[in-house]
Amino acid sequence: MAKKSDSDFYTGTSLSDLLGKKVPDLDTLGRLERLQEMEREKQALLTKISSLEKEIQGLKAHDAAEKTSTDGRSAPDTIDEIFKKAVREMKQDNFIDAMGLLQAVLFFNPSHIKAQLNLAVVYHGLGFIDRAVKTLEIILEQDPENEIARGNLAIISRNDDKI
Repeated sequence: MAKKSDSDFYTGTSLSDLLGKKVPDLDTLGRLERLQEMEREKQALLTKISSLEKEIQGLKAHDAAEKTSTDGRSAPDTIDEIFKKAVREMKQDNFIDAMGLLQAVLFFNPSHIKAQLNLAVVYHGLGFIDRAVKTLEIILEQDPENEIARGNLAIISRNDDKI
């Protein structure tokens, strides 16, 4: 008896018999590939989330370290101390040192009105009249009712008339 070839094997087989054999469904293969792709995407996202959480923790630690000076005091205490030192320098007519200290206070707290007022006085004392006027105008933009700024601006205006 002659051996049947592969082509003879399928001869006389109906289409339903061929389809009934264990041939994977193309739709099922597509779904499986998509599930595998989604799993890879999920793992990539979980890795990214973990990385971002570590970055957030690092930023929080850095932020907390910035808010505390090397001797353990909080930043607002340090800013107030710098401001007080600037006022002491002003009283001793050390306007250059006072200007640097007041600018440092304003760097950390731009809305510190007392530092702005004193900086205007320092500018005036150093002969920077335009800067003094500009600083007082900025204060009045922030606080239109500030009597000290209004008074200092009036004094500068009167003195400019005499020049």
